[in-house]
Amino acid sequence: MCSGSCPLARKVRSVLADALGITEGLVGKWLLGYQESDVVLVQVDRFVGQHPYYPAWQVEFNGKMRYLRKPWVKKIDERSLAVYRPYAMGNHIDTDPLPILDEDAFASQLVEAILRIPDPRLKPRLAMKQLDQLPELLSQSPNEFGFDQRLWDENSLTQLLSDQFGLEIDTAFAQLTSLGRKLAGVDSW
Repeated sequence: MCSGSCPLARKVRSVLADALGITEGLVGKWLLGYQESDVVLVQVDRFVGQHPYYPAWQVEFNGKMRYLRKPWVKKIDERSLAVYRPYAMGNHIDTDPLPILDEDAFASQLVEAILRIPDPRLKPRLAMKQLDQLPELLSQSPNEFGFDQRLWDENSLTQLLSDQFGLEIDTAFAQLTSLGRKLAGVDSW
């Protein structure tokens, strides 16, 4: 048995994938699409144009010219942009926080993304009746179920399934050899 930092052989993502009857890769793709749908409305002083060589928009706000990366920014009109929330908040090295006009302007887009639950391709651990109830549960935010977070993630989704449907969270620690324990950082060399 590992103490403290032993890696899991069966992770929460595996439990969630089995519960929904999909592969772990589809769980990751689904949740990534959901997280990337978390956008806010930003208003800038002036939209200047595109960077000539780099995929970025040039805008002016607070008297400064800035380049904003196109993958995280969608132009709405000459002053309004839909921006991926972490990027708008300045959580990236090359961007100061942007002037957020409305944090909930695209809330329906976020709900639509979490409701794009991949169809089961394998035999799900949840019953079809339980899978049918899932969209109603996920259309609410995690904090409505007592989770201290804005977005659903693997852990909160799995815990929700456990709380609502009695899903067993059967994660398991890896059984490591003495060399494996050292390579995983459990034991020192």
